[in-house]
Amino acid sequence: MNVNSGKFFNIDPLEVRLWKETDEFLNDKRELDDTIDCVFQYYRKHGYPYMKITDEEKHDHMKKLQSFDYESIFIGNDLKQTMNGLRLAWSYFPHAMEVKCGNSKMSPMDNYLNDHTFKMTIKKCLTWLKKHWHGRWQENRLRQALKIYSGVQAVSNFRPTAAGAIYKRYGGDGVMWDMSCGWGGRLVAALASPYIKTYIGTDPSTKTFEGLCQLRDDFTYLNKNIHLHCMGSEDLLPDKDSLDLCFTSPPYFDTEKYADEETQSYNKFPNKDSWGSGFLRTTFNNCYHGLKQDRFMLINIANTPKHKDLEEMTIHYAEDVGFKHVDTLQLILSSVMGAGYKREPIFVFKKY
Repeated sequence: MNVNSGKFFNIDPLEVRLWKETDEFLNDKRELDDTIDCVFQYYRKHGYPYMKITDEEKHDHMKKLQSFDYESIFIGNDLKQTMNGLRLAWSYFPHAMEVKCGNSKMSPMDNYLNDHTFKMTIKKCLTWLKKHWHGRWQENRLRQALKIYSGVQAVSNFRPTAAGAIYKRYGGDGVMWDMSCGWGGRLVAALASPYIKTYIGTDPSTKTFEGLCQLRDDFTYLNKNIHLHCMGSEDLLPDKDSLDLCFTSPPYFDTEKYADEETQSYNKFPNKDSWGSGFLRTTFNNCYHGLKQDRFMLINIANTPKHKDLEEMTIHYAEDVGFKHVDTLQLILSSVMGAGYKREPIFVFKKY
């Protein structure tokens, strides 16, 4: 992909670099439009800029997670987030970019497929790079831009290091159930963690299940017991007193529609009350049945603008089946401009 106009030339198809003298180009509409079109045509030819990772990098990321200091990200009850292992997890679930989240008008993929919004996103990306990265092209910034511009709100992944810290503190003898596996962050952490020996995972999305199975199969040499089930957590009753930990971040009712299959909880239980009793309560009851005495169930869930009582509902149903709410951790998320960091609760319940 070559651009012979003005300040831009011989743009490498693997790493587009913008000329250092970016002030003039940003003040020259023709130069900016040429660059936008250059980037646009490249990604129309080569496709969506999915997270990429080589086989060698996968195993290198896993080694780094195995040696990570998990205790270092606990500060009191705050659980800091890091990016370690996140690229590894995302690489197995490209279909996550097709999911609309919250009240978003479109998914990241919708943004990419729409010529107008994609060009606007490229323009905003170039402007950001000029200000923060000296005009040097970064494909990762384009991925981020597709997730936040043009009315997009993308799904998130649970950070593997945060999951690893929880495994260290609450893992017991190492048999856990992840009731809503999602995008693999907790599975990646379980593969890396010395505190988890057996990981049981449930997720009803067939595409997500395929990604989870591939993730499991790529790391068989770690000799972990990984048992995956393509089903909802409300339909799996573990053996009694067989689990040391139940831990997940469940769907926030219909906030994130991961798939349109009938097995999705928002389809099986189409209003919030039926979802609370049919999905949440039944899942918690299955956890209570499977957990050993004095073991823990941790649930990461937060209220949303549309559903302002998800946290209250979670505590209510957990206590209703016999759990005691003993603590609440705070998961630190992205920073909010001028307002510090956003936090989400992780409720800690204990079976006595």
